[in-house]
Amino acid sequence: PLPGGGVAALGPQRWQKKFEEAVELDSWGQVEEAREAYESVAQSLQQELANAQKNARTQKQIVAVKNLMVSLRLRSFAIRRGDDMISSENMKALKPVFENLFIKDKKFPLDLSEVDEAELKRALGMELEDDENEAELLDSVPVAAPAISIPKARGAATREVEGDNDSDEHNVAGQASKTNGSTSKKTRTVKITIVKIGLKDFEKYQDPYITCFVASGGRVLEPKQDTPNSTSRFDKHINFGHTITLKQGYETILPGAAIVFEFKHFKPKKDKISTKCWAFLEREDVKEGVHNLELYKKPTDVKCKKLSLLTVKPLYLQIQIEIGEPK
Repeated sequence: PLPGGGVAALGPQRWQKKFEEAVELDSWGQVEEAREAYESVAQSLQQELANAQKNARTQKQIVAVKNLMVSLRLRSFAIRRGDDMISSENMKALKPVFENLFIKDKKFPLDLSEVDEAELKRALGMELEDDENEAELLDSVPVAAPAISIPKARGAATREVEGDNDSDEHNVAGQASKTNGSTSKKTRTVKITIVKIGLKDFEKYQDPYITCFVASGGRVLEPKQDTPNSTSRFDKHINFGHTITLKQGYETILPGAAIVFEFKHFKPKKDKISTKCWAFLEREDVKEGVHNLELYKKPTDVKCKKLSLLTVKPLYLQIQIEIGEPK
């Protein structure tokens, strides 16, 4: 073993075992432990890439290792964001690749071709030397591989942007349109004004904003929407005053669903967007008027089951809801 208990020196069998442990934790809902295990294996794979020439790896083997590392990190990112854009089921599909790594070249089961440059760089854990290296990874993915919906980023430290609404059934936007199209009844629009958020250290956050989305049963049901960055702060509050209209009408929000809000900000030292805390409003409580929502510690639990209060002080996310006329 490496000093400090590292995994890389122990080779593919240990990576596979650690990966299977991560998938098991993930399927049990122990997502934070799973994320740490995914990151551990990804780090080992990155070290393998650094030693690829010394270990006489073939080009196909190098590509397989890269794709595995990217997939594990994308799942880790998804857990951190609290979404399921790349899921534990996607991770299970990687098992044959681990089992046959350096033994038999297996067709990679996931389509990574929609990962943009910024997200790819983060997942690779290194700066790409040139566009050719990026293309090498993306072009290596089989065209016929089953697609996974992955949020796109506009830059290394920019926000997630949802995929095209015309993509396949795994796309969350597609799921939302199917939900909305499942009834011919008139629906009412739901407008949510995100008024302000109370935080004891409200002055320290750079480029703060709120992400809003609807979720049910651990799945995001419509594209996420972001407020603009706040430029106003006063008396332990960061002010937004921005109104978001949900893609789903009031009548089509599923029973048991919730509207989730994530407070995010930019960390210059790490050059990334970080989620500080989150809040939610259950479907049954979606009523007109002002709502003060309790704040919970990250990571966001899209199922809204694992709740740990951020503070016991009277600091909340304040929103105001307006329900429109039937259309």
